[in-house]
Amino acid sequence: MGRVSSRLIIIGVIICLILSIATVHGLTALNYNTDLSSKADTLLIAVSKINATAIAMMTSVNEFDYDKKTFVLEQYQLGNTLFVEAESLSEAGNYSGTIDKALESMSVFKNVIEITLEVHDNDSSSMILAEEIQALKLEMNRTYTYLKSVESLVYQATAQKYNTSLVIKAIDEGKNYLQIALRKLNEGKINDAKEYLTKVETLIEKLNSLQNNLIKEIETARVERYVTLAKIRVTSLKQNITALSSKIPVSVVSSSLNSLDQAQSSLTAADNYISSGMIKETVDELVTFREKELQTIKILKEAGVSLTSAETVKP
Repeated sequence: MGRVSSRLIIIGVIICLILSIATVHGLTALNYNTDLSSKADTLLIAVSKINATAIAMMTSVNEFDYDKKTFVLEQYQLGNTLFVEAESLSEAGNYSGTIDKALESMSVFKNVIEITLEVHDNDSSSMILAEEIQALKLEMNRTYTYLKSVESLVYQATAQKYNTSLVIKAIDEGKNYLQIALRKLNEGKINDAKEYLTKVETLIEKLNSLQNNLIKEIETARVERYVTLAKIRVTSLKQNITALSSKIPVSVVSSSLNSLDQAQSSLTAADNYISSGMIKETVDELVTFREKELQTIKILKEAGVSLTSAETVKP
C-alpha cells in the first residue's frame, strides 16, 4: 500500500507540473506580448525539478535488462540534451524557443520516471534523493552565477592592463569543476558531484583572496595616479604664486603659500602611506590635501589671480 501511495504522489506531482506548464504555454499562445521571460524561467525551474526526480529514480536502472536499461539511459540523455538547449535558448533571449524545448524535455523525463517506477520498492526515498539533487543543482547555479559576475569584473580590469591571469585561471578552474559536478549529478553519481562541488567551494575561498588582492592593486594604482597629478598641480600653483609675488598683496602670498605647504605636507604623507600599502591612511591624507588645495585656490581667486585649468582641475 505504501508503494502504491508514494507512486501516486510522484505521478501526481508530475501531472500537476505538466498541467501548470501546459497552462502557461496556452496563455503564451493567446497573448504573445505577455512576459515570456518569466514564463520560460518558471518552466526551466519546473523541468529542473522533474530532471532531479528522473536522476533519483534512475538508481534502479541496473535492475532492467540490457535493452530496457539502454533505452532508459538514452531517453534520459535526450531529455537532458533538450533541457540544456532550453537553458541556452533562455540565455540567448529566445524565450519562445525555451518554452518549446523545455516542454519536450519535460515529456521525455516524465517517460523516464514512469518506466523506472516499475522497479522502485521505496519511492519515498527517491523523492528525498530528488530533493537533494535539486538542492545541489540550485547551489551549482548560484556558484556559476557568482563566478560569472567575478569574471565580468576581472575582464574590465584586464582591459585596463592589470595582471589578472591568476584570477582568470581560478575562475576557469572553478567553472570546469562545476561542469564535472553537473555531469556527475546527471549521471546519478551524487557523492562524486558533491566532491567536485566541495572543490569549487574551496577554490572560491582562494578566488576571493585573489580578487581582494586585485582590487587593492587597482585602488593603489588609482591613488598613485591621483598623487602624481596632484604633485603637478602643487608645483604649478607654487610657480604661479612666486611669479606673481610682486603683483599681489604680501598677505595673499603668505596665506596661499602656507595653505599650499600644508597641502603638500599631506600629499607627501599620502605618498609614504601608499608605498606601505596603507590605503585608508592614504585616502585620509588625500582628503586633507584636497581641502588645503581648494583653500589655496580660493585665496588666489579672491585676490584676482587667474589660474590655469590644470591648477584648478577637479580630480
